[in-house]
This record gives sequence, C-alpha cells and structure tokens, in this order.
Amino acid sequence: MKLQYRDMSGANPQPSPSERRRTPRLPAPERRELLLDAALEVAEERGFGATTIDAVARAGGVTRPVVYDLFGDRDGLLLAMIDRSAARALDAVAAAVPGDPAGHEPEAVLVDGVRAFLEAVVRDPATWRLVLLPPAGSPPALRERIAAGRAAVAARIAALLEWGLAARGGPAGLDHEVLAH
Repeated sequence: MKLQYRDMSGANPQPSPSERRRTPRLPAPERRELLLDAALEVAEERGFGATTIDAVARAGGVTRPVVYDLFGDRDGLLLAMIDRSAARALDAVAAAVPGDPAGHEPEAVLVDGVRAFLEAVVRDPATWRLVLLPPAGSPPALRERIAAGRAAVAARIAALLEWGLAARGGPAGLDHEVLAH
C-alpha cells in the first residue's frame, strides 16, 4: 500500500514525479506538430546527430513509443521535420512574392517581398536556419529534401527576377537562377 502525504491545511498534496511528467492527451495532429517543434529545437541546439527519438521524446514530454507511433523511425521524424520546414519556407515566399506580378510595379514587389521575407525569418528563425544553412551531420535523404526545397524557393524568385528585369529593361543575359540564390 502506498502512503500519501496529506496536508492538513486542505491544500492538495504534491504530485508524484510520474504525475508531474505526464503531458495532456492531444489529438495526433497536434501532438505531431509539438514533436516536430521539439525535433527542430533539438536539431538546432545539438545538431542532427543528436536528434534521436529519445531526445525528441524527452524534449516533447512524451515516451519514445509516442514518437515511433507518429513517425515510424528517426528517418521518418527527420524527413517530416524537413518537409514541414520546407513547406513553411515556401508558404512564406509565396506570401512575399505575388504569383502573377503583372500589374505591380517591380520596385514595390521587390521592397514588399524583401520586407515580408525578413519578417518571416524573424518570426520563425529555426525554420529558416534549417532551410538556408547546410545541415551538418544530416543523412543524405534530408540533404536531398533540403536541396529540393531550396530549388523550389529559388525557382520562384528567379521567375520574379526575370519579370522584374524585363519590365525595367535590366541587363540581358543574366542568370536568374544564380541571382535567385
């Protein structure tokens, strides 16, 4: 029989260590987002090599089986983290750069786009560090996903540069893809 301390003042007793560590039950999509946040935090603080199922479970306040249930394995977790970061980056670029700039002044599109991009970076620096900086110690599949995300962002910017330079009579023969990078 487990004895429990009873505070005679009527206050609730201190929770046991196992009760303190429990996290509330969340729907799988919410739990998944929280664990992806935890994975990104671990990767940013300690690197990809340290981004293990155990480290993410601890950072997310769950047990390892919860992480395995949502992501399958470490590679699944890391790929989901990269995919989410790439999607966030592309969404930010899409919001910053009009899909069809016709009817806009190139200078205004440039200024507004740079401002929106910088605001996105300030709002979510961890995502942008992951997308823009070389991820040391990351597996090849992750590097491929990051490269694909970077290429998608660069393609969007290259198209905008091509339009803006043509609209303003910019120099001919520029490599818009290089400029976009």
